[in-house]
Amino acid sequence: MPNTYWVIARGFIPIIIITILFGSYLFVVSLNDSNSISTELVAQQEERSGPISTWPASWSNFCRIPADNVGNDTTVVNDLNTSYTEGINLTLDQLYSVVISSESFQNVTQNQGWVTTDWGTLEITGPTYSDSYIFTHFLLISNGSPDGYLTTYYNVDSGIVTANYSQEIISSCPGS
Repeated sequence: MPNTYWVIARGFIPIIIITILFGSYLFVVSLNDSNSISTELVAQQEERSGPISTWPASWSNFCRIPADNVGNDTTVVNDLNTSYTEGINLTLDQLYSVVISSESFQNVTQNQGWVTTDWGTLEITGPTYSDSYIFTHFLLISNGSPDGYLTTYYNVDSGIVTANYSQEIISSCPGS
């Protein structure tokens, strides 16, 4: 947001509001109708998209292939109705809401924005157990650019959400 200046007439006394953007903070100076000046420093919230997102393709071009920097990418939703997600009665919007309001998600994202890159299912089995999950990958945004990656796991049986943060994506690229 560029610097903004407003003069609002309230009766015959103008109210002046000046906002100046400093990185991810907004400095607000105002003169109110009782002629007192107030200032406020407000943290700006980064963009946060819903369960389906669109973002610049260059943000998810982990192998730095020039042809992959063109256009936009959109969230991939793999089939969430598999045998090990039976019994879950949540829409994608409801599931998204559960994930982003979870304590583990909130602890990681705090003032960051995000785009949702994909949804899928996962089953982890062992000799005496089987756990079913719906996972989500998020690309975290800070100051309008990618700033880390988050994978969340929604446990289908317990409803518990866990979140794993990574500063960089480890990817297998051609020629590496």
